[in-house]
Amino acid sequence: MKLTYEHVHLIHQNHDSAVKFYKKVLGAKIVDSQIRKGSQQTKLIAGNSLLIVRGIRPKEKPSSSNKTPRLGIDHIGFYVETGGLAKIKESLIQKDILIIEEDDMPHLKYLYCEGPDQIIIEFMEKK
Repeated sequence: MKLTYEHVHLIHQNHDSAVKFYKKVLGAKIVDSQIRKGSQQTKLIAGNSLLIVRGIRPKEKPSSSNKTPRLGIDHIGFYVETGGLAKIKESLIQKDILIIEEDDMPHLKYLYCEGPDQIIIEFMEKK
């Protein structure tokens, strides 16, 4: 069986705010937006990754966890071009986005930041 990664599906308390965050921080572009099962759902492309962002649907009661490591999806990660991590860090600081952790390892440098509803995003730069 051959599998190809397709998307990550993110549920947020405030759909519009989350979409603005991903556009501002990841440079994501909207490719589709519609009401699905009673809630706004937007497909965004960030780099070559598809993010599906939606609000809470009627009668749903999603829970959240803001502790790491977490069961299920712990974080989503993106590589940046050589020299790009410093630019990302500066941009996050200017936008008052919380940087949770950063490290310089033998093979890469990385940082984690917190997105809407405690979604953790990792940016990595290969050495």
